Amino acid sequence: MAISRRMRGALRYAPLWLAMLPCAVWAQSTPVPLSVESDAIAGTVTHRSLLGVIVETYNLGALAQSTTNGSGSDEVTLASASKAVASIPIYTVSTVDDLTDACDTTTCDMAHATVNVGQISLLNGLVTAANTHDTMTATVNSSGAIVLTNAASSTLAGAGWTPPAKPIASGTQVPVSGTIPVPLLDLLGIPIGMTTATFSGTTTINDVIQTTHSDGSHDVDFVVLHLVGSAPDGLGGVYQFDLKVAGPDAVWPGNRPLNNFNDLPLL
Repeated sequence: MAISRRMRGALRYAPLWLAMLPCAVWAQSTPVPLSVESDAIAGTVTHRSLLGVIVETYNLGALAQSTTNGSGSDEVTLASASKAVASIPIYTVSTVDDLTDACDTTTCDMAHATVNVGQISLLNGLVTAANTHDTMTATVNSSGAIVLTNAASSTLAGAGWTPPAKPIASGTQVPVSGTIPVPLLDLLGIPIGMTTATFSGTTTINDVIQTTHSDGSHDVDFVVLHLVGSAPDGLGGVYQFDLKVAGPDAVWPGNRPLNNFNDLPLL
């Protein structure tokens, strides 16, 4: 099968081994409509009060999201972006190129999703990554089941953790802690300036998040860095963070099972 111009563009950013993923395409009497997405970062920030009541939840959305449903291709680029929530610096990113590519015929039933991020910094530099590349390939085997392969590489650093030596097995969790800026609140919870607080949490490397939606469709999201944790707000409450970096994602109908997924170690 010929690889599209946009998919070739994705592979030129990645190490050669990313372009060599196994990719068997079987003839299908009824093609499976595969939907794929890729985005640089997504997640939520939640502020909870002393009693655990949610004061506010901030949905970060999906940054630079590329989407292809069934067939075609899509590419989204972004030079740089940054996000702060309640004056807390959540992320800065630069040099983003997200691509998706799919075909949906009886002779070609497959899809790719690729994330390329030049630089990213989370929570004021607690976790950083450079030259992050992640490519997911979704194929349909001879039985009509879905096969997923994911391969990623990144240069990990940051003031709040010590990344393990490579290759890093998928699902590896590493503690993260350090000081981040947070709002200084008066007794009524109104911001009157800025102070600092200690963030405590974990980063999961090459995380896999599987979801079954209400319509029965299956959803598998591969995440290069999944940072989860919290920091106190100074009044007995907490700011909770759930940040997902570099997330290729595949969705398909519920009548087709997931045969296998191969999430390769991070290089």
